[in-house]
Amino acid sequence: MDFTIALDLEGTLITDEKSRIPRPGLYDFLEACRDLGRVVQYTMVDEETVREIARELVDSGHAPEWYADIEWVDWFSVDTDHKDLNLIPGASVKNAVLVDDHMGFVAPGQEHRWIKVDFFDPSISDRELNLALWRIKRQYWKSLGLSQVIDLTWPGDKDKLINDLQDEIDELLQDVVRLQRP
Repeated sequence: MDFTIALDLEGTLITDEKSRIPRPGLYDFLEACRDLGRVVQYTMVDEETVREIARELVDSGHAPEWYADIEWVDWFSVDTDHKDLNLIPGASVKNAVLVDDHMGFVAPGQEHRWIKVDFFDPSISDRELNLALWRIKRQYWKSLGLSQVIDLTWPGDKDKLINDLQDEIDELLQDVVRLQRP
């Protein structure tokens, strides 16, 4: 079983194809995704432009070397308005997720495979890729049959819990860095 992570580009990993500002944490996010399985680019941006953007991100240190050759899903040769996970060669919908900022592109019946990220606005603080990675891991664990471990009910807003835990982790890491300084 191969777990497939289909990544949108504009508004998800970068601002847009013109300004190409990378989202904070992009490099680590891409590496963590690759550790979980197959990573593909599923975007409205044509393949040539995707390759150009990918090379710029790699050359600037915002993406790992392998990203320059990321598999691009051909969405242009089919007549659809949706990013249907069935169109990814060799992928199984039950073992795939789509990471995207726009629900309108999610194929009908695949909403449960959608990992929502907010549209990337570089003018505000952003932790969307951290949240997306947690959601991707949750789907990955479910694909392995570990849903009973992660579906424990939490009395409250799970996204708020994640944000609060991330804040605590960030503060602890800052303390560690301060303690290591001479």
